[in-house]
Amino acid sequence: MRSQLTTLTLLVLMGLGLTACGVGADSAEGDTPSYVPSTDEHPCLEVTVSAPDVIELGAEATAHIDVNNRCDETVTYDGSVAPYHLQLVSTDDKIVWFTPSEAIPALPVEYAVAANGTNSYEAPVKLPSDSVLPGDYRVIAKISVGQDTPDTAQYVEPLKLESKPQNVSVEP
Repeated sequence: MRSQLTTLTLLVLMGLGLTACGVGADSAEGDTPSYVPSTDEHPCLEVTVSAPDVIELGAEATAHIDVNNRCDETVTYDGSVAPYHLQLVSTDDKIVWFTPSEAIPALPVEYAVAANGTNSYEAPVKLPSDSVLPGDYRVIAKISVGQDTPDTAQYVEPLKLESKPQNVSVEP
């Protein structure tokens, strides 16, 4: 079991590395990673994202991410460089851009969300014109939760919590 998890971790890191090296919407079909929606749920935490309806290539826009805690106890979750990850997903379910875009994630850091509270973040979005084509996409925010939560046991693997996708148009 441990060797399978190690192998899976290496495959995920290799996939992130390939994506960070410029694999984009105009790449060959097999080169762009596919988006697989997470079905994970958490008894306390919920993630939401709000981005501009139109994002211009090469110009910086700002997305807003909220991590809401519906429980009466503080809950923590993990992040690497940022306490969230953003993904831009094409209409054919290909991940064409994500942040943070480092090839190998930094060591996880814990972020606490106060009881019945919200952590809000502003995330810069700057889409490179050399790897993202104009068109219609979805923006999805993700966080990872891998520790004790109120009234539940420790999770074996980190939960991958996602926001509902928000539709955006990318223009030149």
